[in-house]
Amino acid sequence: MRALSLEWAVDVSLLVGTGSLGAWGFVKARRAGAGRWRTVGTTATTLGIGLVLVTLKAVVHH
Repeated sequence: MRALSLEWAVDVSLLVGTGSLGAWGFVKARRAGAGRWRTVGTTATTLGIGLVLVTLKAVVHH
């Protein structure tokens, strides 16, 4: 008996990975001395890359 389904575990890991990309984009922009809007743009871009990867996973595996 499994405590969690494999599909649920994969979905959670993809969400955590996407959130992690966004967080790292934010941290790196701040450390680089980027202003407020450049930080927002960098964070949005890294989140967008993560969402593209999640979308590709969904298209390929479903």
